[in-house]
Amino acid sequence: MARLPIFPALLVAFSLVAQTAPKPEAPKLTMPRADAPKPAAPKVDASHLTLQQAIEASLMNNLQVQISAETRNVSVAGVLVNQGAFDWQLTSGLNIGWSKTTYDQRLINPLFPTETGGQTTDTRNLTVGLSKPTEYGGNLQLTYNPTFNYSSYYSPGTLTTPPSTANTLTPYQGFLSASFTQSLLRNFGRDTAASNLIVAQYGSKAADYAFQLAIINQTATTEAAYWAVVFAKLDLE
Repeated sequence: MARLPIFPALLVAFSLVAQTAPKPEAPKLTMPRADAPKPAAPKVDASHLTLQQAIEASLMNNLQVQISAETRNVSVAGVLVNQGAFDWQLTSGLNIGWSKTTYDQRLINPLFPTETGGQTTDTRNLTVGLSKPTEYGGNLQLTYNPTFNYSSYYSPGTLTTPPSTANTLTPYQGFLSASFTQSLLRNFGRDTAASNLIVAQYGSKAADYAFQLAIINQTATTEAAYWAVVFAKLDLE
């Protein structure tokens, strides 16, 4: 049997052992630049809108509907302004007074003592009132008037009379009054006295109807356009 040469076989074996597998390279990390353009936002396909979503979007972005809504708000504010002409009105006033009077009895009779007499008065007056015009041309008024009036008197007396003093025992008083005035012929009735309010109320109703009409028209237009697009897509398919 013939032997194979050993030396070439050993050379092949050592060459296989000496070979090593290549090392894997580490992945390179790259930081995004600050001025790099941002990725574009995904586009929204409007064809996937439902009919309800299309109607809501058209009403929120329609200028005519927004104008009708603001016109209605202005008309409602006009009604409130004209109703203010018939609101309750509060009136009030305060008066405070104080006085002191002295006299010398020797001016009356030289034989009187040298002492002087006098009078002191303290006055406070408060007035509170309410008034309300009516829609028929009348006017209701309520008034409450509490007063405080205190007086103190002193007399030193004479040769024949003793000194004397006098004070107010009940200085508090109060008065309540109510009155109502109504013309029977001139400007009588709600049609005359509240004409501005009536016009404002009718204007508010008209503005509300105009707002509803704008919504109805825009909804009908959007619905017709929506179904036209749907049928056009079906025809293309």
